[in-house]
Amino acid sequence: MPYEVDVTADYVSKVLSDKVKIVSTGNRYPPFYNRGGLWQDLRRHDLVISKGVGNFESYLENDLGLRVIFLFRAKCGPMIKLLKVPKNSPVVYLRGNK
Repeated sequence: MPYEVDVTADYVSKVLSDKVKIVSTGNRYPPFYNRGGLWQDLRRHDLVISKGVGNFESYLENDLGLRVIFLFRAKCGPMIKLLKVPKNSPVVYLRGNK
């Protein structure tokens, strides 16, 4: 289900399904908290594109060694300080070095 400006896997699939593989957790939890088969599925890809600060935060807590491009806005004080950016800045952050 969308939150604020989030988009759903169904929406992305309709727009980009012929260009990228869409993977959904099937719930509201970030994929980097999913300790099931999803992590193994993500490991098979050279690059993962992940939208939203929640995904970024959960990746930092569970660093999986994946190569991920994160797309989000830095809205809260801790994130602004961590990234040294102005409030509400759009952020594109590459993590991992495959």
